[in-house]
Amino acid sequence: MLQINTGLPLDPGNIDASIKNCCFPSKSIKIGVAVMLQFVSSFKSFAITPDIEELSLKYVRNGAIPQNHLEDAYHIAIATINEMDCQISWNFRHIVRRKTKEIIHMVNTLNEFKIIEIVTPAELL
Repeated sequence: MLQINTGLPLDPGNIDASIKNCCFPSKSIKIGVAVMLQFVSSFKSFAITPDIEELSLKYVRNGAIPQNHLEDAYHIAIATINEMDCQISWNFRHIVRRKTKEIIHMVNTLNEFKIIEIVTPAELL
């Protein structure tokens, strides 16, 4: 199941039924959601493994991410464990900030993980 900002559960494997069963206020919003779901249905998804859980907690313990925003640490740990080159985010509060980048680099280096670049979409242009 996929959660979108509306908080309504949507099943990317059955987009038509998901859209039909949701109570979006207009047909154009339903069409937009259907297009988005069709687009993201081909994306690879990653499970939260014990390694990701452990690395996320190290980020939190070292002060990179606040404890009450563990999902932000998961995003970075998933990218790190899966050896991605960069983490792209608009989250300036917890992810795309100097302190977080420095701590993530330190934790990754100490744990012999690849250094991951944390950038905004605009920085890639």
